[in-house]
Amino acid sequence: MNPLLQVENVSKYFGKLVVLNNLTFQVFPGMIFGIAGPNGAGKTTLFNVISGYYKPNSGKIMFEDRYIHKLDPYQITHLGIARTFQIPVLFGSLTVLQNVLVGSTFGKTSSLSYILKKNVQKTAEQKAVKALNFVGLAKKESYLSESLSLVDRKLLMIATALATEPKLLLLDEPVSGLSVKEIETVTKLIKKINKKGVTIIIVEHIMKTLMGLSQRVMVIHYGQKIAEGSPREVARDEKVIETYFGKKIEVKV
Repeated sequence: MNPLLQVENVSKYFGKLVVLNNLTFQVFPGMIFGIAGPNGAGKTTLFNVISGYYKPNSGKIMFEDRYIHKLDPYQITHLGIARTFQIPVLFGSLTVLQNVLVGSTFGKTSSLSYILKKNVQKTAEQKAVKALNFVGLAKKESYLSESLSLVDRKLLMIATALATEPKLLLLDEPVSGLSVKEIETVTKLIKKINKKGVTIIIVEHIMKTLMGLSQRVMVIHYGQKIAEGSPREVARDEKVIETYFGKKIEVKV
């Protein structure tokens, strides 16, 4: 099986600050791939590079059979990569449904003349409603997004990303700040998305959640990869314990 995503020797600098340092890894179709590391390790910057918001200073990124590291974010979205953010990014004055319509309308095309066709608009609304049903927000489609709780804002971001019909979904700290019950809700949703055939890369500080979801985990520190393997292998890696965990953790598999 060929990788869905290949990151090859990617580095990113901001002036003299090295945020990503020669990172290389692969993500295969159908996988949930976890990324861990301390604050400032470069995890969100890596997502920004993969999604096209930043261009790498060196290295290459291939998605399926195409290099994408020189493409703009909308072009990468059209190829089938969507993402969420640590802090929910929403159109606060728009309704829940209108937010998801942004994803379903612009996720696959940038042609305004095509978007304005009636059948396209109808299809976009159908996709948006389907995404809201999938994440459990169908009853709140008329709410203003700024009125939502934190967990519902996170679910709305996921719904908007899903409405673009991604092959690869990047989740940046999807359960941070949530209660135990809310974490369980979002975790179940992530598994449900994956079972539908969407490959997932997840960044998360809550290690129990990350290790429980991921088939493979990469740990980065100061922009460098210090370990990669199964959750059990990574949890027992001496370098990871020293630089991140501080102690061995038990991983149930």
